[in-house]
Amino acid sequence: MGCILSFFLCVVLVQTLTAQEKKYNQFSVEVNLGGTLPLRPATVDKSEFVGLPQVGLGARYMLNRNFGLRGGYGYDRFGDQTAGLSMHRLGLEAVVNLGNVVGFPHQWRKSIGLLVHSGIGAGTATPLQGGSVEHIGNFLVGLTPQIKLSNRFSLVGDLSFTTNFKQHYGYNGLSLQAGESGETGGMLSASIGIQIYLGKEYHHADWY
Repeated sequence: MGCILSFFLCVVLVQTLTAQEKKYNQFSVEVNLGGTLPLRPATVDKSEFVGLPQVGLGARYMLNRNFGLRGGYGYDRFGDQTAGLSMHRLGLEAVVNLGNVVGFPHQWRKSIGLLVHSGIGAGTATPLQGGSVEHIGNFLVGLTPQIKLSNRFSLVGDLSFTTNFKQHYGYNGLSLQAGESGETGGMLSASIGIQIYLGKEYHHADWY
């Protein structure tokens, strides 16, 4: 929750400092659904513990056409009630419109975009078969291809890698027996979803 509050406080601060009318919308919200492949620690057969479903919710504010901030929530579920793990996380990320920065051809940028996002977060991990909740930190980096459907909607995919710090449970919900320091975990997530653009202007910063 602290990450999300920080995100909106940053937005208010930036709006106060820049206080100028933009000719494009800057806010968007998104919802994604996909799956997660656990990569480390390698204590289980990955094929048996692919995380389904993986759910993502986010809100993004573009400071200009190239750079923005994003607050997000993610949920991952591995295994089942007999052997599994659920994870919830909140994060704050920086976003770069790579299509604009590297100069995709103008014709492409009318309907195809590519965002890069990276940031930090915090969350919880809970064994599905019962056990105490642990608190973990994480670092995330990802790519988000976009296809413009209209001035209000875009179809998006996302491929992200998340590093978990001080992870004490494996993806089967069993203790890693790693002591107080835990282990460094890693997960690769792929999802597809919808972005919804908010505001009174005709275009969003992604496509302006």
